[in-house]
Amino acid sequence: MTESTSGRVQSPPVSAQRRALAAIARAAAPGYGYCYRCEMPWKFTENHTTWYSERRGCFPLCEPCWVVLTPEQRLPFYERLLHEWHAERQVEGGQAEAIIGAAVAGG
Repeated sequence: MTESTSGRVQSPPVSAQRRALAAIARAAAPGYGYCYRCEMPWKFTENHTTWYSERRGCFPLCEPCWVVLTPEQRLPFYERLLHEWHAERQVEGGQAEAIIGAAVAGG
């Protein structure tokens, strides 16, 4: 694990092969969401759902990326998702705290 100048733990780099494959896959799947780490579209990879309530979950990471990261390394991807949800006004009261709590707990 390495630490950035901001004090955050950085995730290990995505392989060049996975990045190249993701670029091709994104061209083949316009409009699909994708993993925030490797950028592989959900059409071609399994998401990792983090359940933050009994009926609600989110998935900023695919399963292959999720399993190689520690909770600390995953956190920036969940924060990015929350930032986008805030911009789109999709976050309800207490939802952000529940998502971050579930992400840190390893959900």
